[in-house]
Amino acid sequence: MLLSLLATGGAAGAQTQWFLPEDCSGTDLTVSVVFDGDRVFESHGPACDEYEGNLDGRWEKEKLSFEFEPDREITWENYREHPFDSPANSVLRIDLWLAGASRDPDAWIVGLSVHGADATYMNTIHIADLTGPSSSCIAESFCIRTSTD
Repeated sequence: MLLSLLATGGAAGAQTQWFLPEDCSGTDLTVSVVFDGDRVFESHGPACDEYEGNLDGRWEKEKLSFEFEPDREITWENYREHPFDSPANSVLRIDLWLAGASRDPDAWIVGLSVHGADATYMNTIHIADLTGPSSSCIAESFCIRTSTD
């Protein structure tokens, strides 16, 4: 299974295709990031059941990236030995990528990392259920959600 998503976000609303291929026509999958109840990023596209083409390893290099400035500090826990905070009103860059697949053909592993100007605040995974909605909160009120349409 591969996923083809068009993302809008980051620099001037630029679009980036995620995970290839271009001729995918599967069930629509939506990936969103929510902070304090507000959607700060959303992308959607078809989840392919199979693909016969040659990817030349390109899918391993593709990722979705966007930036936003939370209006409050965020406490990051369970990544380093002690909790630590990212300051309010500082730019955070979030990267999302296909990290792998599980033994379940209806579940994908999505990698997620959060970076500030001087640190990586979080590097974790989210299990995307291709049969329904799933959600992972990586900090208080900071969640990644996936769902099929």
